[in-house]
Amino acid sequence: MARFLCYRILATLPLLLFLSIGIFSMLHLAPGDPVTTMLSEDLATPQVEQTLRHQLGLDRPLYVQYWLWLDRALHGDLGYSFRSKAPVASEVVSRLPVTIELTLTAMMVSIVTAVPLGTLAALRRNTGLDAVISGIGTLGLAMPAFWLGILLILLFAVRLHWLPPSGYVPPWQGIGANVRLLILPGVTLAASYTAVLLRVSRMSVLDVIRADYVRTARAKGLREPRLVLRHVVRSALIPLITVVALETGRLLGGAVVTETIFGLPGIGRLAVDSVLNRDFPILQAVTLFMALALITANFLADVLYAWADPRIRYG
Repeated sequence: MARFLCYRILATLPLLLFLSIGIFSMLHLAPGDPVTTMLSEDLATPQVEQTLRHQLGLDRPLYVQYWLWLDRALHGDLGYSFRSKAPVASEVVSRLPVTIELTLTAMMVSIVTAVPLGTLAALRRNTGLDAVISGIGTLGLAMPAFWLGILLILLFAVRLHWLPPSGYVPPWQGIGANVRLLILPGVTLAASYTAVLLRVSRMSVLDVIRADYVRTARAKGLREPRLVLRHVVRSALIPLITVVALETGRLLGGAVVTETIFGLPGIGRLAVDSVLNRDFPILQAVTLFMALALITANFLADVLYAWADPRIRYG
């Protein structure tokens, strides 16, 4: 296992390098000029634009800009924001807890909801209950996050006044307010994620309950709850773990929309602001963080395979 982990970590380094090259190139080749975005019409003279572009290093060839950025990044310096002049690392770190809390909330809601419902639908396949649960999954998969978020705000915040419509309070400043403010964005972000996990868990359980060893255990008189929990659900975890890891990108992408709708000061909201302001250093760091989070999720999935199925061994 240790040899496998070292190999995976080393294999991640060139992947991150190629990702940084691609992200850096696409961001700088995209339409829009950060210099003209930063300057007002009164100050946007050719001389001022040239001076500011030189100060930001945007007048150098693209490969030179990337090499300088990579050299600083390897020394822990991600540069400074074009807009706020603050260090990029501090901007990202200050927003990181909000996004982590939101995504973990959505992930827990999805797993706690999807796995039992998917298992129940598989055990009651071709019944009315199965049709209702599958319909809920299809509805959640087809519903856009921005539309669902607006509907939840209109219902629970505007009409019923049960929950606040937007904002964020750190847990150390008030756990009750923190939970109340995370319910609506957490449900919004978890909707499509839950739908995917529900469908996968249903199909995975259906495959397992048809296996010979399950029929044998049932014929020997093993009680159904124990059979489902110890044998069926655990054996069905392999494809579910894979989907949870792969769908991490869906969560991070959905966090961009969800944080914007509910006014959460997280990484997603920071990405939107950096796109509008053409703040390349911030956007580069945020995109690389999301890519690293997806790589880490897939790495953890490989580790969890051995826990879910003892037959899997890494050498």
